[in-house]
Amino acid sequence: MTVEVIASMMMQLTLSFLISYTVGLMSKRLKKNKLKLEQAYENIEKMAYYDPLTGAANRCMLLKTIDVEIQRHKKNKSQFSVLFLDLDGFKQVNDEFGHDAGDIVLIEVVQRLKNCLREKDLLARFAGDEFIILIPQVSHLETVRIAGKLLKVIQTPFIINHNKVNLSTSIGITFSNNGVDTSSSLIKQADMPMYEAKKLGKNNYQVYYPTLKQVHKDLGGISS
Repeated sequence: MTVEVIASMMMQLTLSFLISYTVGLMSKRLKKNKLKLEQAYENIEKMAYYDPLTGAANRCMLLKTIDVEIQRHKKNKSQFSVLFLDLDGFKQVNDEFGHDAGDIVLIEVVQRLKNCLREKDLLARFAGDEFIILIPQVSHLETVRIAGKLLKVIQTPFIINHNKVNLSTSIGITFSNNGVDTSSSLIKQADMPMYEAKKLGKNNYQVYYPTLKQVHKDLGGISS
């Protein structure tokens, strides 16, 4: 074997090693970049669809999800409910303890509400101290039972700077079979009985019935 042949073989081995090393290095970098892109996408999605303070869905995510449920209802008559919640007395928390304390309360409110819901239910922070809950595949009776649970968990005192603070919530309820086919219309329907609940002393739920053209207490005042 001549020196030239040996040199050629060594060159080929070196090139093969360099190519293999470079490909391996590029593969690792690509995987790392892919992971970074996936993380960046998740962060963008969170900013686009979730409330940065509480982690609840935001208005955009809510409207999008309600629209999906409306289409499902049209296709197979799948029932769903929309609940509009407005905290009673939250302004006093901000006034007395400051907005930082108010933020802490909102975070705990979301956690308490989530504990009453199923994984497939959607809790959204609509604005300030207003929340909307979308409950798919649920009966009217079960909806008002859930509303009763939501009232109770908010009644439990909040602890702010070693002080007990009592809050409550007023809830308006509407159902998928109430004759509207847009997310904004359903939210308006839920908003109306929520204000009726405020008028009736707060800390209660009211249900919208389009056939009666007015707001009524649901099913004999069932609560839990």
